[in-house]
Amino acid sequence: MSYYIAGEPDAIQTCPQDQINLLGLAAKAQRLVADGEIDPVMPFRRQSNVTRMLTPEQMDATPLTALAHIEDI
Repeated sequence: MSYYIAGEPDAIQTCPQDQINLLGLAAKAQRLVADGEIDPVMPFRRQSNVTRMLTPEQMDATPLTALAHIEDI
């Protein structure tokens, strides 16, 4: 799925194993948001094999967008 990650165009992988990983990242991000964490503390390795540090809010949005894309398919 094409997606801007940390402001840069890339893609999120959405195969079955990736979906499980996305759900785990979303759950962790939601806990951090609830705790008030706003700094970019979550690493996310993109399809281009580049790791970007995301805020919990960004990380929460990324998997949820990818999972919505999968549901639309």
